[in-house]
Amino acid sequence: MNKSAKIISVFMYAFSLILLLAYVILDVRVGLEPYTRLIILIASSALIYFSGILLSKTVLKERSEKLMKVTFSVIFILYLMLLVTLVLFDSYFGRTGISNIPKWSREAFKEYFESSVNLIPFETISSFFAGALVKNVSLKAFAVNIMGNLAAFAPFAFFLPVLFNKMRSFKNFLIAMIIIVLTAEISQMILLTGAADIDDLILNVLGATVAFGLLKTKYIDKIIKAITHI
Repeated sequence: MNKSAKIISVFMYAFSLILLLAYVILDVRVGLEPYTRLIILIASSALIYFSGILLSKTVLKERSEKLMKVTFSVIFILYLMLLVTLVLFDSYFGRTGISNIPKWSREAFKEYFESSVNLIPFETISSFFAGALVKNVSLKAFAVNIMGNLAAFAPFAFFLPVLFNKMRSFKNFLIAMIIIVLTAEISQMILLTGAADIDDLILNVLGATVAFGLLKTKYIDKIIKAITHI
């Protein structure tokens, strides 16, 4: 059984690697839509997870926990790769990333701050809700900008507590999320890409903290422990 589990896990790891290589090649050559990226990375992550589960059954409990931490660390890195792409480099959302560095100038930063920076809390959120009510904003635009921002950083509520014991404290998690989201927003300003919006900070942190609270409920916490084997 152990030998069969190891062989199957090796094949699953290999297939997940093939998917990741295809992801990189296709994204560089033709560009992938966000949903296609998401599907490929979820498929690859699932293969890595089940490979880790199979291998964990062939080793002692202490080594099993370490193996599963490594497994979830790899999946976390894949999520971060997707998140960074969406925030800074995704042409689908008009992100131009490091290509803007040669354009740096006082005028370029001034134009970016005037057109793409919002420091007034709830201004963008209220405009999207108002626009959706009078149907000036499409359902897709509302979902991407409101629901998308709530969901984008929510996976941190799963990964950080699983991988780092200190992140099981709400206070530590909240501070970490504020720093992470601020880093993302500042990176957008530095690269003159996307929109640096305080409402994004509000929605991103809110989505992550709500997810943290839900995952900490007794029933869901038991499910997470059963799934992670940590």
